[in-house]
Amino acid sequence: MKIGDKAAVFVYDDHIEIRPLSFIEEGLSCAIASQESLSKEWDTPEEDAAWDHMKDYLGK
Repeated sequence: MKIGDKAAVFVYDDHIEIRPLSFIEEGLSCAIASQESLSKEWDTPEEDAAWDHMKDYLGK
């Protein structure tokens, strides 16, 4: 890593790790792609209505 690079901080019970942000981005790329794909099916008024009852449990 160089000065000015973005970093991720991992905090464990017995130590802390500082890693390049790319360390996380590589693992998240699949999740990000999945989110975009799934949002086409799940980000609809029908889905919102189907899950509306969960607001009671989430306190919203």
